Amino acid sequence: MTIEASVGSMFSGKTLDMLCRVISKEKGGLEWGVDYIIFNHGSDTRYGVNVIAAHANEGKIQAPAVAVNDSFELLNHICDWVDDGWCLKEGFKGLRDLFIDEAQFFDDDLVQVVDYIDRVLGVDVMVAGLDTDFRGEPFPGPIPGLLAVADKVIKHKAGCQCVGKCGNGATRTQRIVDGVSAGYHDEIFFVGAEEAYEARSKGHHEFRQDDPKPVPFTDRFSK
Repeated sequence: MTIEASVGSMFSGKTLDMLCRVISKEKGGLEWGVDYIIFNHGSDTRYGVNVIAAHANEGKIQAPAVAVNDSFELLNHICDWVDDGWCLKEGFKGLRDLFIDEAQFFDDDLVQVVDYIDRVLGVDVMVAGLDTDFRGEPFPGPIPGLLAVADKVIKHKAGCQCVGKCGNGATRTQRIVDGVSAGYHDEIFFVGAEEAYEARSKGHHEFRQDDPKPVPFTDRFSK
């Protein structure tokens, strides 16, 4: 029984890593919806509904996924409530692996749901998502808790996409609005892809000049 968290900035290969695991399962003879299953958050329709996708050198790789809107809907898809606990439905009795993409969009209860699926139901779980938001701060929601309960954490890096290509590893997600860096107080939850985001190194992660990131602890020293 294992919980694995695959996190990092956008374009760092989180979903690609997950899809490679899925391909490995398929080559080993395991069947989608019987031996393993993939979930995605319903708000992520960039590549269509009920699908996860990533780009690799050979083109787009994708796999079917069940779109759900919260952790209870996910649990209810594979389980029934029997007496005083959740039990796998008849069609999922042989479930070995469960994958969850875009985990940052789920509610905080996902931490307990994942723990229950792993610890009580005996199903290995892999979650993928952004560990920081566009401000470079911990993404609000379940990711911090999932990192805490995970048995293994993989931190991915992308290549920095700043002008001039610095060549440094990118751990931050840069939001771009109308060609300009987003302001610190812009909306956190905004689903987008290349048209709205870039991967940036810490040194090239920036904010709109009229709305910079606040200097920490100034309230403690201001007169």
